[in-house]
Amino acid sequence: MLSNLVTVCTLYLPPSTSVNDRDLNRLVDELPTPFIIIGDFNGHSPLWGSKNTNPHGRQIEEFINTHSLCLLQNGEDTYFHQRSRTFHSLDHALCTPSLASYFNFRIGVDLRDSDHFPIFWTM
Repeated sequence: MLSNLVTVCTLYLPPSTSVNDRDLNRLVDELPTPFIIIGDFNGHSPLWGSKNTNPHGRQIEEFINTHSLCLLQNGEDTYFHQRSRTFHSLDHALCTPSLASYFNFRIGVDLRDSDHFPIFWTM
């Protein structure tokens, strides 16, 4: 369905580590387009279904806006915090606008011995 290659990048932002905006911007500059960035961003924001916003969430919101990226997240929870027995949406897929209409984003229902639900995207 796509006439050219798609770059897929995985990203992990540790919850207690500050990530430099310049490094995130440099990442986008180095990725061939079109691209998808998928990973554990450890950010909370109402933009993707969280009840509150944390510093990583604000940073990701700004990152999405600065680079005109599309959030493929559908608001479903992707993570189960075992100690508090709460669910959160920490895993995301971002893409360049030319790809957004091609992919469906779905969260699996079985944790499969993990604390993150599997993420499926289909065309």
